[in-house]
Amino acid sequence: MQATSITKDLGHFPLAIDQAGAYIFQDAISFAEYTKRYSENKKNVLSKKPAAFDSPYNECVFTTWETSYQLLKKRNEHAAQLLVLCSFLYNVDIPLRIFQLGFFLNTNSKPNLVGFP
Repeated sequence: MQATSITKDLGHFPLAIDQAGAYIFQDAISFAEYTKRYSENKKNVLSKKPAAFDSPYNECVFTTWETSYQLLKKRNEHAAQLLVLCSFLYNVDIPLRIFQLGFFLNTNSKPNLVGFP
């Protein structure tokens, strides 16, 4: 019954439902707890959204995304920073070299460039 309620709250939008389900699973929380967190975060998200994104789909997806992002940021700040970095890259053929060289530079190791794409 609660899953039906969440699905309805999320406008029956598959991406929003998928993000909510992943959050519930990863944080091992109840549907009621997720609904509470989603509602709290929705107020924050909607106060910051541009008018151009004024649609029920955008409201649901932006809110589920932001709710998940805040959990990631709380658990692993570096992973959240990496996600922000990746959001600026084109979604096809992101060169692995970017991450490999970044790792080597961050760990002060000498990179072995043999075999790098």
